[in-house]
Amino acid sequence: MVYALQNSGAVGFAELAAQKGVKQVPLGGKLVSLTLSNGGGYAHSSAQEQDKIFVISLAEQKVVPVVETPKGSGPDPVIALQECRSIWVGNLALVQIRVRAKFHRAAAY
Repeated sequence: MVYALQNSGAVGFAELAAQKGVKQVPLGGKLVSLTLSNGGGYAHSSAQEQDKIFVISLAEQKVVPVVETPKGSGPDPVIALQECRSIWVGNLALVQIRVRAKFHRAAAY
């Protein structure tokens, strides 16, 4: 299980069988939301005040890219359109952000 720790700016991972948290991954900003990709392999979280979107690999339990959005955009919500190929960001007035080349580059359209 993955969950947002809004006040500490991190995501947490828990083992359901053990009924306890096992890991926290700091993201460096107050998180607004946490959504899962269609295939369940990634989580997306946004930090509105920092204008950033974090893509978290659930298998690796780490941030794979950080997508910087335009200053003042306050991205939220973040909704996966395909398995980590593109994400739709609500506050960017229908701007679609595509994460390309295995997270090496990000471009806003």
